[in-house]
Amino acid sequence: MTKNGLRRDTLEKRLAMTPSEVSTKSAEICRRLIADEIFGTAAAIGLYWPFKKEVITESIFYAATQEQKDVGFPRVLTHDERIVYISVLDLTTLAVGTYGIMEPPYDHERVIGYSALQLVVVPGVVFDERGFRIGYGGGYFDRLLAEESLTAKTAGLSYDLQVVGRIPEQDHDRRVDVIFTESRVIRCS
Repeated sequence: MTKNGLRRDTLEKRLAMTPSEVSTKSAEICRRLIADEIFGTAAAIGLYWPFKKEVITESIFYAATQEQKDVGFPRVLTHDERIVYISVLDLTTLAVGTYGIMEPPYDHERVIGYSALQLVVVPGVVFDERGFRIGYGGGYFDRLLAEESLTAKTAGLSYDLQVVGRIPEQDHDRRVDVIFTESRVIRCS
């Protein structure tokens, strides 16, 4: 199946999930991440706010801030076609931004440089067991993962229904190190 076909079919299945399924499965996925060494050793985390029934990340934010970790959320810089992470202390500061996704307000003094991040939690529509992912097609996270200054561990959050054996990858595609689902942890590197 093509990338576009996989994206369409998987997104359709994810959007068909009930709010209760999203909540229950998200809680288990986040519990797995928070219990993992990849989270425990990270002092600065790049997180995302869920969009179109993605895994809910609120519990990760609260666990990280309770442990005094620096948590940044992505803000799209459309003129550069890239994202930057802005440190967030309060989720109420997030507002609808580019593509209808919740973002922090831009504040140069609160930017977390790529080299400072130790864990980046990556959204996706489809993941394969090798760590490759299909997003919404904008390429923002592929460009982020290709950044030479980004040395952070990378984790994908995914419902089991989003994981396939293999997706067709291209030269510019980058893998995540680990994928957390409601039933397993997939080490990809």
